[in-house]
Amino acid sequence: MTVNSKTTQVLLGTSTGFSATGKTMTGGESATVGDFDKDGYGDVAVGRGWADVAGVTAAGRVGVAYGSSSGLSTTRSTWSISQSSAGLPGTPEEYDHFGSDVSAGDVTGDGYADLLVGVSSENNRGGATVLKGSATGLNGSGAWWLSPDAAGMPHAYGTDFGNSVRVRDTNGDGRPDTAIGDCSANGWRGAVWSLPSNATGPVTTGSKIISAPGTSAGSDLSTEFGFLLG
Repeated sequence: MTVNSKTTQVLLGTSTGFSATGKTMTGGESATVGDFDKDGYGDVAVGRGWADVAGVTAAGRVGVAYGSSSGLSTTRSTWSISQSSAGLPGTPEEYDHFGSDVSAGDVTGDGYADLLVGVSSENNRGGATVLKGSATGLNGSGAWWLSPDAAGMPHAYGTDFGNSVRVRDTNGDGRPDTAIGDCSANGWRGAVWSLPSNATGPVTTGSKIISAPGTSAGSDLSTEFGFLLG
């Protein structure tokens, strides 16, 4: 996929590599692929953290297009998710940046890919929302909020928690873990939180914080560690 603020270009794989032409969906700042409805086809989610929602500046939204045997489905409409969607925590506010980053993975272990959405400026602190996959795809049912101030979370002050998010199995237990970055933490030295998962998804118990290598609390160096997560 190639993503910019205007368009997202999805290039399909072939026996000789990527196709020369792709299918286009609404652009954004980030994108991820996951099988949210477990039908065997990858679905595409595009984060648009700078998008306006019902006249609210940069409240942010995420667009989801479902896959099919021929690529992006032409029979299922793209679903637009924002904090005004049913079941989602929070409400659209100016510069919340819902969709600042997105990442897919089965954090609940039920076989459906789930979607982790960064909300990097919620209440000038940030956070992330987890949306659960299901037989009908993503919806707001059972969505929950991850706060940097939740019980069990290591503390580091910043204002952009959720500017980057990733779902990856980092400890080899077969269940994806959750990483959330805040490049503004510790005076813009940056930090990344690592949350383990249990049968219900990411948990704060046992979470860890990773700071920028080679920096200390007294350093004036601005590294913005956690700005991007690969």
